[in-house]
Amino acid sequence: MNPTKKQWKYTWALIGFLFLCSGLLGQKPSEYKPTEVESLRLQVAQKDAIIAQQQMQQVQQAYQSAIDKLHTEAEKIKADHKWPETVKFNDQAITFYEVPKAEPAKPEAKKP
Repeated sequence: MNPTKKQWKYTWALIGFLFLCSGLLGQKPSEYKPTEVESLRLQVAQKDAIIAQQQMQQVQQAYQSAIDKLHTEAEKIKADHKWPETVKFNDQAITFYEVPKAEPAKPEAKKP
């Protein structure tokens, strides 16, 4: 079985395409380098970001500590008054409130 002219064209087109691709793949990618001054500016900005992140973490820890202290004080007040366990503390409104006990679900009466 001899290949037709059309098959030869596809074969050569494929060979040409592969040759082109291999040439593109072998090329060295261009390098993008900032100047020395630009590199230093980037390093300073990066260090500023790291310092800001560390400060943010410290503030988050201080905030969590303050919230824990608030809840501890609320629990002490609740214990001093001997309020039941159903009494909860709202730290946003600085109020105590009672959560109603859930009533057991009543089975539905079957209709005849």
